[in-house]
Amino acid sequence: VCSSDLLLRGTDVVVMHPTADGGYPHTRPREIVCVPSDYVATKPLADLQEMLRHEAMHVDQRRRPSVWAAACMRRGWWPLPASQIPAALRERCRINPDTMAAPFWSWEGHHVPLPLFSSETPSGLGDVVIKWLDLRTGTTYADAPRSFTSKHGPSIPQPEHPYEIYAVEAARQEIVEDRKST
Repeated sequence: VCSSDLLLRGTDVVVMHPTADGGYPHTRPREIVCVPSDYVATKPLADLQEMLRHEAMHVDQRRRPSVWAAACMRRGWWPLPASQIPAALRERCRINPDTMAAPFWSWEGHHVPLPLFSSETPSGLGDVVIKWLDLRTGTTYADAPRSFTSKHGPSIPQPEHPYEIYAVEAARQEIVEDRKST
């Protein structure tokens, strides 16, 4: 049994309309995993397993926020109060139900990834670009800091928040471990 299987014990999995919440799998307080019905109907089993592992990490992040916060800080992330983000940027940020309890984190104390809607009238929840706010200058950049890409690679999916980054990494690690054991 993989660790995400254990994490999902006591968790409800709800199959939702394919357009609900932009069609994205996500968690809701406290222990609910929401999955669009078309995701379940069309994705290969391996993709479904990876998604459930990813969402299991978010369930654990909700259950043990202090453990995850400490792990993020050991890896170079620091939580920020929303007041440190300029209001104009804060208002453009997409709200992610998996990260909304602590939405803003800085990489190395001053680089903040922000999931910003790309326009005033976004076409959906996916109409987002990740910009990096430098707290020292107030400037936003399209490219992640070099130190971030050196640690995580240049094309990590979901770089908007450390909880997303580590959920991706944990889900992928379990897949590698599962393959080794078969």
